[in-house]
Amino acid sequence: MSTILQDMMGMLRQKGTVTPKGDNYITVARYPNPQERLKPQPKLQTELVTLTQLKAFTDQKLNAISGVGVAAYKDDAAAGAAGLQAGSIWQTDGTGDAPLNAAGIVMIKQ
Repeated sequence: MSTILQDMMGMLRQKGTVTPKGDNYITVARYPNPQERLKPQPKLQTELVTLTQLKAFTDQKLNAISGVGVAAYKDDAAAGAAGLQAGSIWQTDGTGDAPLNAAGIVMIKQ
């Protein structure tokens, strides 16, 4: 009986790669709590996720940090006039005065 890891290594050795599909499953392993990783033989929780689920997760995280999906405004005043609260993230739309005349500069509402 082999493990999933042994099967994967065997496929790589044989160059058995395929084009992934959204309904393909991959394994995810995680520690039940942060202290578990400090133990000599930590326990892992394993689960299966589809590539579609993984893509949705990474897209959500990237949108939160990359400015993708973040509203664009001329300047800080325009962002405030649109109702953005202090501490919110916004990006320039390229219509502002220099140095805000380049679209996509990620800013924090003051």
